[in-house]
Amino acid sequence: ILAVGDCTGGPQFTHWAGMQGGIAAANAVMPVNSTVDSANPWCTFTDPEVAHVGLTEERAREQYGDQIVCAEMKMSSVDRAVCEQETAGFAKIISLGQGKILGATIISSAAGELIGEMGLAVNKQLTMNDVALSVHAYPSLSICLQQIASNVVQDELATAYPQDGCVRSCFGPAIATRDVTLDAQQASSP
Repeated sequence: ILAVGDCTGGPQFTHWAGMQGGIAAANAVMPVNSTVDSANPWCTFTDPEVAHVGLTEERAREQYGDQIVCAEMKMSSVDRAVCEQETAGFAKIISLGQGKILGATIISSAAGELIGEMGLAVNKQLTMNDVALSVHAYPSLSICLQQIASNVVQDELATAYPQDGCVRSCFGPAIATRDVTLDAQQASSP
């Protein structure tokens, strides 16, 4: 007996049921006992859209305490959003410092399109450093994810090597001047 979708008791999203259906069909003809155990991105298609994947900030703090970093960028600081006059919202990435990405929340006109990259990051246990070093097209909305990650990496390097004033310039001064904020707990920690 194979079951997919809402009857399985899991997330009730069409894209989740579609993934389950594909795996069920493959298991029916060539049983490999595959299951869907990845983080499930979701999006509410409002204006602006609201999307999320992985752990929320609250859940991450419950699990990891002060080890987490929450970094966000307002859409009003993203060049493409400004050009399209779609500046409402923000993108937030929750991680273990410059390490593993735990989750993301995006509110923007294209949140449903942007959350896929963060879903991949959570599912493949990518790090902030991985995203920071992945070249993103400019000007695009997705570059905000790279800029957020770059700022987390820069801040951690600057904290680790305070005597070296060139850390920020090594990553690019344009990124360093963006409106990216780290949570207050991270900003005050040594």
